[in-house]
Amino acid sequence: MSVRELLRFIVDEFDPAFLHPRTQSELERILERNAQPGLPGCMGSLDCSHWEWSNCLKAVAGMYQNRHGKRTVVMKTVCDEALWI
Repeated sequence: MSVRELLRFIVDEFDPAFLHPRTQSELERILERNAQPGLPGCMGSLDCSHWEWSNCLKAVAGMYQNRHGKRTVVMKTVCDEALWI
């Protein structure tokens, strides 16, 4: 699966409204809400996934090679409790 197909799935599944950058007021509200239970400075949950890139071009293969010799792309995502990505 390519990164483009993954992003297309995310937009189709979750709607483009969930994929916009936070405004300053939204960010302040999220940080305040997460500080109450003892998570100051926490914007949301971070997930990091390694996706194997089977069709990696040879010209860039060295930049995407992991320690096991496979070509991977690292997907990093942060979302809040309302699933804003």
